[in-house]
Amino acid sequence: MCGISGILNFNSKITLDELKKFNNSLKHRGPDNEGYHINNESNFGIGNRRLKIIDETEKANQPLSYLNRYWITFNGCIYNYLEIKKELIDLGYKFTTNTDTEVLLKSYVEWGELCQKKFNGDWGFAIWDDLKKEIFLSRDRFSIKPLYYFYDNNKFAFASEIKAFKNLNYPIKINSEEILELSDDLFNDNKTYLKKVYSLDGGCSLKINLKKNIQIKRWWETKNNLIKFSSNINDQLEYFKYLIEDSIKIRLRTDARYGFTISGGLDSSILQAITNKNLNIKTNSFFVDYPNSEISENKYYEILKKNYQNNYNYINFYDYDLDYDKISKIAEMLESFQFFAVASHLNYSVMSQNNLKVSIDGHGPDELLGGYPFIFEELINKFSLSLKNKITLKELQKIYLEISDPDVIKDQFITKKINIKKEIYKNLKLIYKKFLFLKNFNKNNESDENFEKNKLNSNDNINDELYDTFHNKSLPIILKNIDRSSMANSVEVRSPYLDWRIVVFLFSISSKSKIKNGYNKYLLRQAGKDILVNDIRLRKKKVGWQSPMNHIYQKNSKIFLDVLNDQKFIESDLWNGKIIKLQVEKLIKEKSFLKIDNYWKYFNAYFLLKNY
Repeated sequence: MCGISGILNFNSKITLDELKKFNNSLKHRGPDNEGYHINNESNFGIGNRRLKIIDETEKANQPLSYLNRYWITFNGCIYNYLEIKKELIDLGYKFTTNTDTEVLLKSYVEWGELCQKKFNGDWGFAIWDDLKKEIFLSRDRFSIKPLYYFYDNNKFAFASEIKAFKNLNYPIKINSEEILELSDDLFNDNKTYLKKVYSLDGGCSLKINLKKNIQIKRWWETKNNLIKFSSNINDQLEYFKYLIEDSIKIRLRTDARYGFTISGGLDSSILQAITNKNLNIKTNSFFVDYPNSEISENKYYEILKKNYQNNYNYINFYDYDLDYDKISKIAEMLESFQFFAVASHLNYSVMSQNNLKVSIDGHGPDELLGGYPFIFEELINKFSLSLKNKITLKELQKIYLEISDPDVIKDQFITKKINIKKEIYKNLKLIYKKFLFLKNFNKNNESDENFEKNKLNSNDNINDELYDTFHNKSLPIILKNIDRSSMANSVEVRSPYLDWRIVVFLFSISSKSKIKNGYNKYLLRQAGKDILVNDIRLRKKKVGWQSPMNHIYQKNSKIFLDVLNDQKFIESDLWNGKIIKLQVEKLIKEKSFLKIDNYWKYFNAYFLLKNY
C-alpha cells in the first residue's frame, strides 16, 4: 500500500532534500501523499509514499508517531488489525485514526518484537525509537512485501525497491558478480544487483543503532510453527474451507475500491466463487486473454461469466502496443533479469484506470498443493532415492502428463526412472554452457548455503518438495514480479491463500490430502465442491499466467535489433554482446522468435542497468 524509505547517517547529518529525492523515487507505490520525519540531531530520517486504502483521511498519513518517541513508516496491511485494536483498547490505549498503521505501532510499544507473531498480514515496516536512537525493520513471514537495505561504515538506508538506491546521495556501485549469474533463482539469496544493497529475508527483522550495532533475527520459520491436526479428510476439509473464507473476509477490509484478478484457473476462480456465493458480494473481475492462442483461457472465462453474476472486465493482450519506452519502463520496474511480466503489468494498469486500488489474487496453491509440472518432475526424478513417498511413481507420472503442456513434456519423466548422477552432470553442463555468453565468470564459484535453508525435512517427500518450492523456488520470484507489476500501477495485491494460518495448516497435514484419486490440489478441489462449476474445479491442465514472449519478440523485433546495435550492449563488460547480437539477429531473420527467449535475460539486464 506504500513505498517506505529511511536514512541513518553514522558520521554526518542528512537533509530533507536528500531524503525527499530518495523517497520520491517510490512515488508510483504511493501517489496519494508524501511524508517525512527527521530527528532533532538530523542524523536519521524516514519517508513514506502513501497509497490510501484504510482510513483515507489526512490524519492517517505517514510517518505516524506515538508519544513523540516512536515513528513508523509502513508498507502493507495487517488484516486482523480490528481484533488487535480491541485488545489494545482493553489495555488502555486510545486511537486517533482508524488505520492498521496505528495498531501496528502501538502493538510494538506494548509487546516489542513479539508483536510480529500477532500480525496476520503482509508488510515491510520500520519503527524509529528516538529515545534509544535505534531503528527496527520487519518483513512479513513469506516475503510478500519487499524490504531492502544498504549498509556500510558511514550510512544505513532502507527502501521498498532496489532502484530507489540509485537516488541516494551516496556512491552505490553495480554488483557485477551477482549480475554475471543473470538469474533470479540460481542462488536465491538476499544479494541484489547493487553492491551492499541486500534484501531482508521474509520472516526476519533487523535492528540497528547509532553505534553501528546491527542485529538480524529470524522471527518466523514455518516448520517450527506446524500444528497437530486430524488425519481425517473431512475434518481437514471443513477447517480448510473455514480458513479460506475467513482469509477472504479480512482481506476485503478496505476503504478503497477492490477487484479480483482471475485467470480461468482453479485457484482464482474458487476465491471469486466463495466471495460471490458464500459472502454474497458482486465482484469486479479482471481477465487478460490471448485470443486464438494456445495459452488462451477464454473458454473458462466465459464459463465464469455465465455462472457468476459479477462485473467482468475483459482485457485483450494483443490490443496493448509496446514501444521502446514501455518495454524499458517495465523491465526497470520489475528489477528482474529472467522475467518480463507484461501481462500482469497490463492487468493492474487496467484496474488502476478503473480506480481500483486493491486486487485479490490467487497466488500460493500451486506451491502448497502441487500445481506445477516441474514439481512432479522433481519428485519423479528423486523417486528412486526415496522410501518416503506417499503415492506411487505411476500416480506421479499420470498427474504430470495431465497437467503439463504436451509440447514440453519431458519423455524421460514418464518412461523410466532417472539416473540421478547422469542428470546432475547434464544440468551442470547446461549451466556452464550458459556462462559461455558471460564475461569474467568465476568458475570456482562455490554453491550457496541458501540451497539448504528452509527445508522441511519431514517424513513426507512430497511435502518436502512443496515446502522448498514455496519458500525457495517459484513463489518468492512470483511475489516479487507481482509486487512490482501491481505497485507500478499503484495497486496493492492481497493473496488469501498466503494467510499464515493456511500455510501452516497445509504443511501440517499429509500430502495424501493434496494428491489423491488422480488429482493434484485435491483438498482445494473438494473445498470448491457445490460452489465452483466442475468444468473449472476438475480441470487438470496447468497453463499459468504468462506473457506471450513469442508474440512480443515478433511484433517488436525492431526494438530488439536497436538494442543489439547499441554500443553499450555490444561493448558490455558483463556479456559478449557481439556473439549475442549475431545469434539473435540470425533468429529474427529466420523468424525463430520463440528461441529468442534464451537471450531475454540480456535484454532485461540492458534495460535495467542503462540508467546506472
